Amino acid sequence: MILRRPKTLLWRFGIALMSAQLVIALALGFYTYIHARQFHYDQTQGELQRMASVLVARFSDELGKADGSRIDRIAKEEGRRTDTRITIILPDGKVIADSETDPAGMENHRYGRPEIEAALSSGKGSAVRYSNTLGESMMYFAEVVVTEDGTLAIVRTALPLTRIDDELGRIIRVVAIAGLLSLLAAFVVIYLVSRRISRQLSQLAAGAGRFAGGDLEHRIVQPTATELSSLAEALNDMARQLSDRINDLQAQQREQRAILQSMSNGIIAIDADQRIIIMNRAAEGILRSNAESAKGRLLQEVAREPELHRFVAGVLAGNHIGPSELQLGAERSIIVQACSEMLVSADGRQTGLLVILDEVTQLRRLESLRSDFAANVSHELRTPITNIKGYVETLLDVGWDDRDQAERFLEIIKSNSSRLAAIVEDVMALTELEQPHAKEAMERERVILADLLEGAAGQFESAASDKGISLVVKAQSEGTAVIHHQLIEQAVANLLSNAVRYSPPGTTVTARAEVTYDAVILSVEDDGPGIPAEHIPRLFERFYRVDKARSRELGGTGLGLAIVKYITLMHGGHVDVSSEVGCGSTFRIILPTD
Repeated sequence: MILRRPKTLLWRFGIALMSAQLVIALALGFYTYIHARQFHYDQTQGELQRMASVLVARFSDELGKADGSRIDRIAKEEGRRTDTRITIILPDGKVIADSETDPAGMENHRYGRPEIEAALSSGKGSAVRYSNTLGESMMYFAEVVVTEDGTLAIVRTALPLTRIDDELGRIIRVVAIAGLLSLLAAFVVIYLVSRRISRQLSQLAAGAGRFAGGDLEHRIVQPTATELSSLAEALNDMARQLSDRINDLQAQQREQRAILQSMSNGIIAIDADQRIIIMNRAAEGILRSNAESAKGRLLQEVAREPELHRFVAGVLAGNHIGPSELQLGAERSIIVQACSEMLVSADGRQTGLLVILDEVTQLRRLESLRSDFAANVSHELRTPITNIKGYVETLLDVGWDDRDQAERFLEIIKSNSSRLAAIVEDVMALTELEQPHAKEAMERERVILADLLEGAAGQFESAASDKGISLVVKAQSEGTAVIHHQLIEQAVANLLSNAVRYSPPGTTVTARAEVTYDAVILSVEDDGPGIPAEHIPRLFERFYRVDKARSRELGGTGLGLAIVKYITLMHGGHVDVSSEVGCGSTFRIILPTD
């Protein structure tokens, strides 16, 4: 199909007006021509009639006394003088005089000449016809002449129509020129007016196009024409209203998007075909996908999560599934709690589904840790309590007679009581470190690291000396850090306690402090048995022990390294371990510089 190019306003408006002007000019020309022709015919006929009357008066005398040759001569003279054809005809039709030709050679004019027949019947007659004698169209006027002696003749005057046609032609040329000039003037006026209007309409169209393109801040200059000015004002008002409404909608959209993106829950909106409409940042993290690239794609393409797909399909199928806990991510293994709401249009029709995903992986892990912690605490407390109870009951049964045995039982009871107190103290310390306000309430000060290590090592000099272990402190005298002195000393003391406890006699335990451009490193090295690699990732878990039997035998609570980890995290740092079986271990507390 061929699309026709629209005509311009100048073309349509100009052609219509020019056509109307042309029709008017033609009608006016035709009217002028008809009336001018009739006017000239009437004028010519009147002139011929006046001339005929004059000639009748003259020839009435001549016909009675002159011969035919004299009359013919007079007719030729009058004809030359008046530039008119003059013919004298007898009633029987014989031509006796003619100003243009020899009458002797002319045919009888009695019949076939309407003007002659009319003159003979009524005294006067006229006609417009072709002259066989002269070979051209002529206008004739004939009048009867009656002499004194009663002689009857007909005086006929005639003028060729070529004169009238020439005059009419001149008039037509004048009218045509005037018409063409008026058409040209009309065209110029139409061109100027339509061009001006077209320019203003083009400005309106360009302004409307900019509005359609989204440039609602543009304003159309108002044209001079009242109607176009009203249209421009209406378009500008429309643009202002659209701009205000769009700004309001965009503001609402930004607010909704900000609220949606700031939500910790994952939000996924899908249509009835399970194509993604929108998803927030939290959902991106859960599904490991980008919201922009996911928009318009099937949920199955974006997230290959069978449990999520079954949940969505069940809700869309009408199975009223309540909140469900889903396992997502084969590699990550995250747990989410999923619930849904139907998306409903303004007319009440269901158009899709809103899926809300709340990641509870950390919550479940904490619940598991809490459960494990409770179980471990119960187990750790049960052992010393059971021992204390058992030995007390034994003492009550056997009595105090055997002093040595009683003292041994009491020492065991004392040891288990100390272990029980240590467990309770470590649990309380760990609980306090885990409080949300603990980090904010922690007061820091600039501490000389050498003094801190010396203070921590001094707590274990006696225990190390009893085992023949050398405690060495290596730190730069000018090395300092902004820390909580008591907590960091406790963390280093926990590391030294483990090192002294597990290191064999005759070895060395070294406490070292280093300050680099971006970190403060406190480390404890020992020459103990080392730690197998599979145990290192879990060393800082609560109650985790590499060798449970030996740990209980040596009196450990299983919470010391967990306390070290939490103290380090409170300072914005992290812990690190390097160990090799049979070659000792190195524990490091790495803190950021102040």
